[in-house]
Parts: sequence; C-alpha cells; structure tokens
Amino acid sequence: MPVVRVILRPHRQALLRGVEQPQKIFVMLKFLLQKGMAHERPEIAFALVVDTSTSMKEGGKLDQAIQAIEQLLDYPELIPTDQVSVVKFDDTGEILVPLTPIGEKGMILQGVHRLKEFEGGTEIAKGLQLALDQLSALPPTVVRKVFLLTDGYTYEEEEALKLAEVYFSQKIPIVALGLGTEYHEEFLIRLTDITRGRVYHLEDMFLLPAIFYQEVGMIAREVVTDLTMQCETGEGVRLISLSRVYPNLLPIPPTPPYHMGNLVNKDYTVYVAEFGVSPPFEGETRKIATFRWSYYIPTRDQREELSSREMSLPLTDDVELSREIDDEVMAYVEQRNIENLIREAVTRAQVDPEGAAHTLKLVQALTQKLGNEHLTQVLNRAMQELKTHRRITESTAKTLRIDTRTKTQRAATRVLDPDILEELQEDAASPSEPEHDAPA
Repeated sequence: MPVVRVILRPHRQALLRGVEQPQKIFVMLKFLLQKGMAHERPEIAFALVVDTSTSMKEGGKLDQAIQAIEQLLDYPELIPTDQVSVVKFDDTGEILVPLTPIGEKGMILQGVHRLKEFEGGTEIAKGLQLALDQLSALPPTVVRKVFLLTDGYTYEEEEALKLAEVYFSQKIPIVALGLGTEYHEEFLIRLTDITRGRVYHLEDMFLLPAIFYQEVGMIAREVVTDLTMQCETGEGVRLISLSRVYPNLLPIPPTPPYHMGNLVNKDYTVYVAEFGVSPPFEGETRKIATFRWSYYIPTRDQREELSSREMSLPLTDDVELSREIDDEVMAYVEQRNIENLIREAVTRAQVDPEGAAHTLKLVQALTQKLGNEHLTQVLNRAMQELKTHRRITESTAKTLRIDTRTKTQRAATRVLDPDILEELQEDAASPSEPEHDAPA
C-alpha cells in the first residue's frame, strides 16, 4: 500500500452549462502519510552557512546567532549520528566545521566559536558553494538542508541564484533567515523558492532558537522527499498556477513535471492548483485533469508511484448550484491570494498611502476571517504607520512580505474519505509543533 494518500477536491462542484466565458476551478491537493511513517526517521545532515561580515557584529547579531547554534546542538529532535557543517562567508568562504556527527559536539563548538574571528563583506555564493560541495556528496537516503543566516546585500546575487538551481537538482532546500532590515528579501525569497525551501524575517534575534527548533523538527519528519506531479489537462483546460499553501506558501514553477518538495509526517501538506476552463460548456461532464504522482522514501531508498486520479466536473443549468463553493478549499485559495495583495499594498504605499491602507484593510478582513492573528497584528501595525507617518517602515514591509509565506495555517477540515476519518481527526486534535512550544 502506498505510504502517501491524497485528498483531491475542487472549490466548486459543477460548471455552468451554456456560458460563453471561461470558468475557473481551484483544486485542493491535500497529502497525508500513512500512520506507520510516524515511526520512520531519516538520516539528516544540514549546513549552517553564517554571514560573518562586519555588520553582523553590530547589535550583537553574530553573538546571538552563535548562542542559537549552541542551543540547536542540544535539541532532542537530533540524534548523535545526524551531521552538521558550519560554513562562514564574508569576503571569502571557509568551512569551519566539515560534516560532523552531532555526537561530536565539542569539535563542532570549536568551529562555531571561530565565527567571531572574521569580518568583511557579504559574498553569499562563496558560502553556499562550500555547503553544496559537502552535502551533494551524500546519498539521497540522507535528507539534507542548508540554513543561511545573513544581514546584508551581496553583489553575487546572480551567482547565488545559479547555485540555487544546482541545489534544486540535488534536492537540497535552503532555509534563509534574514536578520535586521538591511538584507534583500526579494533575493532570499527567490533563492528559497527555487530550492523549495523557506524564508524568515527576524525582527528580533531572540526568535532564532525557536525557528531553528521548528525547522530541525520539520527536517526530522521529512520522511517523503521529491514529490513530483504529472498533470494531463482535459481539452480546453489549462493549468494556470500551482502553489503549496500549507505548512508554508510556495509557488511551484508551471513547468512539467511539477517538483513539489518534501512531505512531513504528523501533518498535512496542502497545494492549490488553479485551472482555466474554456467554452464550449456542453454535455453532461467536463474533464479537468488526470493527476499522477511519484515520490522518494529515504529510509527505504525507494521511489513509489500513486495510481492516476482523474477529476471531472458535471455541467449544470442551475446557477446557484454552480456558485456553491467549498469553504476549506477557498480558505487555502485566500491564503495564497493574501501575498499578492500585500505585495501590491507595500509597493503602492510609496506613492499612495491612502490606497495602500485601503488594500491592507481588505487583507485584514481576510486574515481575521481565517483566524490568522499574527498577520492581523502586523497589518494593524502597517496601517498605523501609514496613518501616522504616511509610509510603511522597512522592517514592517519585510515582515509582511515574508510572514505571508511562513505564517499560513490549517483550514477547517472537511473529510470525504471515511477510511481516513479517524486519522484526520487525530491530526486535527494534535497539530504539529506550535511555535510557543519552542525554547526561548
């Protein structure tokens, strides 16, 4: 029996017959793992690629990063055979700790404390190359990841983005942590999008241990990697976009095959596919697409395929029926849409503060509807800044742009498959590690 199961559901149950305009369909793809996978735990290896430029010593950022790394080495999610490397970059790159088992903590700490010895510029590509050289030598049975910590711009952006393509080909995600307000968040977003990773904005360095805790816990639960989808659309149907929407927002490039990233146990992973359906709308049913998926299981060193799934929708003359929507699917669609609205508002704020405030007010209504208290509070802060100073501060702008990606949340669950009802109920009652459980 496959270890991955899929709930496949459209946001509407029927297309309207006889109309001449295209119609849109959003499809939720919710992936769950078999209960038995909770007992499997892959080998993991990660590299800490740390900015040691002169600016990192301002405000004690480097000292706090070192303290967070020290705490990371003691996290109970790690086992002695997990491997870690420490790489520094400024004007040059250097491996301070080659891949070393966590059990050799003393040796790792010696290299970590050497981070204080350096200063200079911010040449990110040099650090990423050294981490890649080490991690790419490991077999695919080891789940690999890079944590990139930086507080500034680099003139090597294009070189780093080319390296990101190599990271993607090697299935090594980058988790980027932007510190302070002087780094280039759009560059970090592109870097992590390419590699199927995540990006964080740290207004407060005291949050770093909690982010490490969350990410290390997640990598230890990535028991399925390289989820890949083929999608054969019906006649007159086009796949417009594909995005992961939970546990974080990530657009998937619209080039088949669709590489969708890794799946974790003890939680869902949810995607939204957007389809455009062209007329004519005649007959009884309309095929939307046939889906096929494959994935790799590191602990078993094997690749599995799921049976193909076809989605078709009936056509109806009942206008009201064609307008009925699935609340769970639309909640995920709205979480995806929030990012675009926030980007528009942040850009608009530079020339039209009133218009930006109006857009943010609309977005806030969505976050309140979805129960996203964190984003609601950040939006409050942004609107207050617009009211008082007619601008959004750089820190708040970064928080808005990035937290829309990392602060998505589960939508209310509607279960269609009775065979997995019990498991879904258990998952809903025991969500994955919340942030307040992380060490301070």
